[in-house]
Amino acid sequence: MTWSAYGANYALPASIHDDLDAGRNVVAMVSRTVVEEARNKFSSVEVILVTTSRPLRRRRLAARGEALDLIVTRLDRDALPVAADHRLQTDGGIEAALPRLMSILREGRFSQPTGRRRSMLTGMAAANLR
Repeated sequence: MTWSAYGANYALPASIHDDLDAGRNVVAMVSRTVVEEARNKFSSVEVILVTTSRPLRRRRLAARGEALDLIVTRLDRDALPVAADHRLQTDGGIEAALPRLMSILREGRFSQPTGRRRSMLTGMAAANLR
């Protein structure tokens, strides 16, 4: 699975299929623009939408030195709808969000034993693929 975002190209490694065939969960960060493709490609996808408030996202991007036009593009892309199974708000920082993420990964379909277990984590969304 491949995608482009902000002038860069990304892909999941081919080895993901070996892990899935072995019954392991796979967690990967991907763009929200490929969540539906992932849902169609893999037998089970569980999405965790990882997000921040718009004002904080703008400040973080500006602090990284992003150009204003790229900031606007990123904020607009963040508005794209994502059918998420879970939402993870990170306004309090990753340290504050990590316990919730670990809880999500331990509960539900992420932790259920199955013949084929798959997990995916997207750029602003996360997913469990089985």
